[in-house]
Amino acid sequence: MAIMLKAPPVKAELESQLRQARNGPPSAGWLQEVMKLVVSCAQITTEEEGLWDIDVNLYLSEETSVTANYTPRTASGDLVVRGLGEWLKQVPLDALLIYCQSVFTEPSTTWVNSFVDVSYNANV
Repeated sequence: MAIMLKAPPVKAELESQLRQARNGPPSAGWLQEVMKLVVSCAQITTEEEGLWDIDVNLYLSEETSVTANYTPRTASGDLVVRGLGEWLKQVPLDALLIYCQSVFTEPSTTWVNSFVDVSYNANV
């Protein structure tokens, strides 16, 4: 996805949409959709949660070993920092903040429903 965002025609169109966003660049529709995807991919899996429960140090060791275990969680962080952050500087962080605020302030859902896998909720 990061490579696709760097393609000149794609980049030009996305920059155009950023300029046209009503509430500033962080609120652009495409950027909010990317943040939704990033947050979804960054969730800790049940396996990782189990590892955390067994040995926090082992979990942290696995989490920081990017070369051995390139996960969707790691890729989503790379997308925000390297793919979008290097190009748009502060805008992706502001967009992430806006997305998280919308999740926590939406009255129809709780933060649990927004961030936790539904199948996991059924087993709780």
